[in-house]
Amino acid sequence: MCIDINDLALGFINSYVHVSNIELNLVTTFKLDLIVDQWPFKDESIGAIINVHFFNEELTRKFVRSLKIGGYLLIETIDGRGENYLELPQQGFIKNILGDSFQIRFFKEKKVGPPNSNASTVKLLAIKQKSF
Repeated sequence: MCIDINDLALGFINSYVHVSNIELNLVTTFKLDLIVDQWPFKDESIGAIINVHFFNEELTRKFVRSLKIGGYLLIETIDGRGENYLELPQQGFIKNILGDSFQIRFFKEKKVGPPNSNASTVKLLAIKQKSF
């Protein structure tokens, strides 16, 4: 399942569903504004979430609740170039929100922005081990 607000991106993904004139139905796409629209998934209902180049604190909390035990969470934030740091998590936020409910398999956090900023880029792969 792929969620995006951009019709062009969703169209690109949908174009790969048709390979050699065979419809594979491997990916279902949904147009959704992840900031404004209601999160459509129940607690512990998703096996994996991949979130690349988009960050929102409340959405990250929803990801954590929506993952099943044994579910994977992969996050890669945008780079810290220019004023991107304004959209990035504070250092330690993602690790703190996962608490002891996740086994972190890979974690890289890098402070970015001006000296008075506490923003960071994050690359993370974690597996949910227990409910909150």
